Amino acid sequence: MQQSTYNKVTDLLTFYINELSSLCFFFYSVSLVILGVHSLQKVERDSWQIREVVKRFPHPDYYSVFLGNDLMLLMLNKPVELTKTVKWLELGNTAKDPPAGSKCLVAGWGTTEKTDWSDVLMSVNVTVIDRQKCNSHYYYNNRPVITRGMICAGSNGLNNADTCQVSI
Repeated sequence: MQQSTYNKVTDLLTFYINELSSLCFFFYSVSLVILGVHSLQKVERDSWQIREVVKRFPHPDYYSVFLGNDLMLLMLNKPVELTKTVKWLELGNTAKDPPAGSKCLVAGWGTTEKTDWSDVLMSVNVTVIDRQKCNSHYYYNNRPVITRGMICAGSNGLNNADTCQVSI
């Protein structure tokens, strides 16, 4: 296993909160992070890294009503090792939104039509939708309001999926 050379940075882990705001309290109470997990039920100990959360840094502009800026940094008790199953998330160097019609890969352990929660990490390509169109009555009708700090993406008409609900 390769030890990360980012000594000053490895104790921070980006944790994207991608659930309903009612679950916010849960994320503030997270005390352990398990990295390298693919299945929630199958023990894959050779790929797991377990770290304790020692400090949380929520986005200063997080607002649970609109689910904006739902990003949190977690300081971990020891550095993370980069492996085949644990890699850095490349955030890119631009602040531009992906253009409407482009595809984005999203992943999560969300609910499915057949079970409450998926056992394995699921991923799906979603289509980016223009923010104005997304807020129109044809799409979300401002429920919730998709703000400048959000990207609207979803079905392209062929599949109906997002990070929280997946049709399988």
